[in-house]
Amino acid sequence: MTRVRSGLGRLHANFINGADHAAKVTQELRSPINRNDVLGRFPEATADEANQAMAAAKAAFRGWSRTSVTARNRVLRRA
Repeated sequence: MTRVRSGLGRLHANFINGADHAAKVTQELRSPINRNDVLGRFPEATADEANQAMAAAKAAFRGWSRTSVTARNRVLRRA
């Protein structure tokens, strides 16, 4: 819980093609339980950023689709 609390209120970026991209516009997300707790500031992606993310996903799909279930599980657990 300490680790989670230490990250509250943090500014997040769009993660596109393996890199963080700072957003021009962000939106603050607050806890539904306690509206005084800011969970973080999250990016609002532009249409161009969404297109970049889709292109990156499409390019990565071929290699990812050939990845074994065991290897995919390891990657997802690290995230």
